[in-house]
Amino acid sequence: MDGRISDEEFRLIIDEVKKYGQLKAEIRSGARKAHAAVQLDEETKNSLIKQGREEARASLIKKLTISDSPSP
Repeated sequence: MDGRISDEEFRLIIDEVKKYGQLKAEIRSGARKAHAAVQLDEETKNSLIKQGREEARASLIKKLTISDSPSP
């Protein structure tokens, strides 16, 4: 180890960095396609939103009830 990088080593490193970038782009592209393929109809979407609101409301009420209860 002389702390130097030969031209050949440098080219290999640069090639690996390029390959990494290409693979990363391919993975991202695939993930975007997979997310785009997931479509929700309006009824399902609204049902999930309603369920989330109900869960949030119940959680908030529970927390408020616990904080309002007298301490022993």
